[in-house]
Amino acid sequence: MTTLKKIERFFLVLITAFCCFYDIANAETLFSLSDDQIYISLDSGQSWKGVYIESSVPLRFNDLCFDSASKTVYAATSAGIAKSVDGGRIWNKLSFFNENVNYIVPSLDGSHHIYAVTWESLYVSSDGGKSWKALGLPSKQIFFLAPFAKSKVIYAAGGGSLYVSSDSGYSWKILGKDIIGDGVIFDMAVNPANRLQLYLASSNGLLYTGDGGKSWKIKNIGSKDWIQTVKIIWCRENPNCLYALDSDVKEGGKCYVRKSLDKGNKWYTIASKDEIFLIAADPLKASTVYFTGISLLAVSGVESSLASVSKSFDGGRTWKVLESVMPGYSKAKLLLVAPW
Repeated sequence: MTTLKKIERFFLVLITAFCCFYDIANAETLFSLSDDQIYISLDSGQSWKGVYIESSVPLRFNDLCFDSASKTVYAATSAGIAKSVDGGRIWNKLSFFNENVNYIVPSLDGSHHIYAVTWESLYVSSDGGKSWKALGLPSKQIFFLAPFAKSKVIYAAGGGSLYVSSDSGYSWKILGKDIIGDGVIFDMAVNPANRLQLYLASSNGLLYTGDGGKSWKIKNIGSKDWIQTVKIIWCRENPNCLYALDSDVKEGGKCYVRKSLDKGNKWYTIASKDEIFLIAADPLKASTVYFTGISLLAVSGVESSLASVSKSFDGGRTWKVLESVMPGYSKAKLLLVAPW
């Protein structure tokens, strides 16, 4: 081998090693939640593994949340709360709760409090889940909580109504009753830069308020036909950017991933498939977005339609289908990108 060839080979190996190191160093950690399992990916969705949580009874998993100041992850289950302090690798069951926890969310006021919603009450913990205080609920049908950053304001939605607390959940007032009529609320998002601006994703479409819930209007984010919006994400890193997942019933349930760059005034379709299950955006990089759906993958040399993860680095302009089968997709109900 000539000296020139050796030099070329050396630099090729060096560049390859650098690229691999760069990919690993910049890989996002993803979590997928199904009824009976939590899955974690440490390489931006290229591979997945289930996590183990020791329990004397079978667990059903309802929700996940992060403490953004650390690599702490909390899981709401049918028998209390589980916690990981190492980014989701090792989990321990917290002893305080033994009842079903429907929803869990961190405070965003810098206090690192954690809120948990059961069928009976709203609880708050200020010590990482060691102890909890019951605060009560504004309604027995609360399914979503949305704390506002750097304040004590918390919104709660459920049963078609919206509530607000200005004192970290100790007292509540109703902002709107039966906002969506006989519809169902699927998700809620608050502008991280303006607590008066909210979206409700519902069976009646996407509802918006710019005055803290005093008035509402429907945002048509797709065609003029009836739209069912099931997920809404307001990007923390860029408050002008939103992502939404909806299905157009007039087209037989075809699913769309939409994007807005002006707080929801105009929407663009960035992906569409017959089946899209979940979407997620990187809380640190608004241009990085994922969705799970059915794609054509080659497994053992045979192409099959399988559940997979698609990723975009450029806000949905281009997509890459990751060559890995998404585990537990038929029961999956949550996809999250960790904030680290």
